Amino acid sequence: MLLFWTWDSRANRVLDRKMFEEDLQNLDPTSVSNGALRFCSPFLVNALLAVGRLYTTNSATYSVPSDEFTRGEAFAKEARRLRILERSETSLPFVQGLAIFYHYEGNFGTLESTIDITNTCYEQYKKLHLKDLIRKRVSATAGIQERREAQALSWIGWGFYIHENYFVGPMNRRKTLRKPDIPKLWQDAAQSSPEGEYNDYWWFAYPVSSTPQRSFRKEIFEAECDLIEIFEDIMDFLAPTKSDSNPFKAPEQALKLYRRLITLKYTLPEFLQAESSTLPTALQFYVNFDLILMSILRPFDDIAKDQFGGLDPKATSQFYASHIMSTIWTFRALYTWTTLTLGPCK
Repeated sequence: MLLFWTWDSRANRVLDRKMFEEDLQNLDPTSVSNGALRFCSPFLVNALLAVGRLYTTNSATYSVPSDEFTRGEAFAKEARRLRILERSETSLPFVQGLAIFYHYEGNFGTLESTIDITNTCYEQYKKLHLKDLIRKRVSATAGIQERREAQALSWIGWGFYIHENYFVGPMNRRKTLRKPDIPKLWQDAAQSSPEGEYNDYWWFAYPVSSTPQRSFRKEIFEAECDLIEIFEDIMDFLAPTKSDSNPFKAPEQALKLYRRLITLKYTLPEFLQAESSTLPTALQFYVNFDLILMSILRPFDDIAKDQFGGLDPKATSQFYASHIMSTIWTFRALYTWTTLTLGPCK
């Protein structure tokens, strides 16, 4: 499980680790929720363990010792069995499990199963009505546990907004999840527990190193939220709902979106600037950033520089593609493998 928390900065965005681990420790996995809010379930646990095994080449995790493509297979089989049992109830852990298990099926499952998980995940997510669940927990009379649940749900809601990019981004599709009408409660330091109390306040490169460093978890998450808000606007522009709209006749609008991305890039905190980034989550962030920059430039490859603010879209897009490869090699030099940062490029 530690492999998952250490290396997977994609799927873990839809989880609140503290609430998950509390329920993992305290809940009876055979009990019925009866509509009560939970942050853990058997399906979610097995999905998480299956995905965590993607980040190891230890043959002890293979179902077939000589076949690395069977790593995590035992947990995946159990997750598939439990998915059938839990699907009758629309619950937060079930939807979280689907979002996480997508990354396993996308690597080792069938195309049919991957698409089915994707569709089911976001259909079920919309039925959760997280905004209503949060509203009930932020009243003046709310207790400490209710406020903590509200913060967790706020994080999870924005996490799903970010996570959907891994589905729609590579296919240049519009986002189905719009910007959440949910307050970013995790930003409220007065209402939050001290960050040092959380297991993910610190990060170390398990099993490569045991030297801890600040994870900058909240700061990077906030930057991801800002980035995906711009991505939503980009895809609304490139894939308009009105049939008479032709974005390719409006390079000036594409240039405005590109400049919004560049403005965001240069207003990021120092530790998240490309030259200073060494955390896997920060390197992952820059891979996503460059892919989104390319998404607004590539459709205008044939546009002359004088029509695009003096910028050559094709050459600039090629520059960002080269920067992605440089980021991947930086990751490999630091941590000896390429699994994490290659994820968005698949």
